[in-house]
Amino acid sequence: MATHTQTENRQPTSIILLGMAGSGKSTVLQRLNSYLHAQNDAPYVINLDPAVRELNYSANIDIRDTVDYSKVMKQYNLGPNGGIITSLNLFTTKFDQVLGLIEKRKNSVNNILIDTPGQIEIFTWSASGAIITDAIASEVPTVIGFVVDTPRTMAPATFMSNMLYACSILYKTRLPLLLIFNKTDVQDCSFANEWMTDFESFQAALSSRSATSTHASTNQNEEPSYMNSLMNSMSLVLEEFYANIRSVGVSAMTGDGMPEFFDAVDKCRGDYYSDYKPELDRLRKEREEKSEASKQDSIDRLMKDMKTGGEEEQPIESDASEEEGETLDAQDMKERRGMNATANDLPLTLLNAAQNKPLLVELKSGETFNGHLIACDNYMNLTLKQVFQTSPDGDVFYKIPECYIRGNTIKYIRVADELLDQIKATQDRDREQFKSQRGSNDRSDRGRGRGGRGGRGRGRARGRGSHNNNQ
Repeated sequence: MATHTQTENRQPTSIILLGMAGSGKSTVLQRLNSYLHAQNDAPYVINLDPAVRELNYSANIDIRDTVDYSKVMKQYNLGPNGGIITSLNLFTTKFDQVLGLIEKRKNSVNNILIDTPGQIEIFTWSASGAIITDAIASEVPTVIGFVVDTPRTMAPATFMSNMLYACSILYKTRLPLLLIFNKTDVQDCSFANEWMTDFESFQAALSSRSATSTHASTNQNEEPSYMNSLMNSMSLVLEEFYANIRSVGVSAMTGDGMPEFFDAVDKCRGDYYSDYKPELDRLRKEREEKSEASKQDSIDRLMKDMKTGGEEEQPIESDASEEEGETLDAQDMKERRGMNATANDLPLTLLNAAQNKPLLVELKSGETFNGHLIACDNYMNLTLKQVFQTSPDGDVFYKIPECYIRGNTIKYIRVADELLDQIKATQDRDREQFKSQRGSNDRSDRGRGRGGRGGRGRGRARGRGSHNNNQ
């Protein structure tokens, strides 16, 4: 039995059961639950199959209490598999609450048993399945239990299909994998262990029977088929996989093999701490660093674009001299204020131009929103449609038809690069038009200014004459 530190011993072992339809996965979980209760070591049981009608065990957390599978199918007009995937996606949005419950109970239980949908590919290859697996593995040591229907694997092709699937799960989850050969009360699993350890034994089985048959062939002169040659090649490819995998035979019907199962789980737990957890920590750190670098790069680019587009116009000197007393007229001051407003209001100008275009918004809380901008007011309050919301940790996702974001909660906004280029070109064109119009206005203003001085002179002369007459 593996030796762990005191901190590791306080962590329960999470066992996620996967298996092909009909392999007896849920029955195995029921037998494990019964065995642990008999040992006065009650496990924490989680059911993640939304389509099951009845459970033959009591679950502490049941996805059916949160999501109604039949209503999901009807509401979204989905088939059976689509309904399961959507139910899992909806449940994943609340999985932080599940982790909170596990956190509260992890000092009082030693094992967490997790049942998954019978359609193995739905959980294994879906985004929600990956999120749930990674979330659990980040909290407690986790073992993947792959349940195999032993009588059916007597056919070499079926055996090879199960092994290839197990290999793909191992490399996808990066977690310790335990092969569970179920139904040993019907067929002993010694042949499978022999095929995994002895290549010649598997070759002999292929040569004596058809690749898809569970019985020896009666035709001794039968030529090797393409399937047999393929099986031979695959068995050589999987040789290293067989050498590093653990397996155990159990019977969910009679309860045989339960002590051996938990001994194998304890060894996989040791593998988790020695081999898998350091790799998971390294990958998590890399993802965090890439995420921070991406955020910083987005901020730097946005600040650079704002600086480039927000440079204020230099004051335009008047051609009139102070002696002449020339002042800017109201129209000139209005035009200058308009140019300064354009430069200072670049974010609003940018957002107005980005309407009906994709936009990324990050809030001060760390949440991000990807969607299409519908509207933006002068306070930078945004309305988005077709939105994908991501939690601050990046592990929970929501799809929202429409949302409203207050401007004072926004940390930064990212728009397409071509939109920034378009805004900058528009502003450059406006500046040129302003300078051209300004030059035309200056020439006409100088003529009006000289007439104004004459008028003021005549006014002063009349005033002095009137004053002398009064004297």
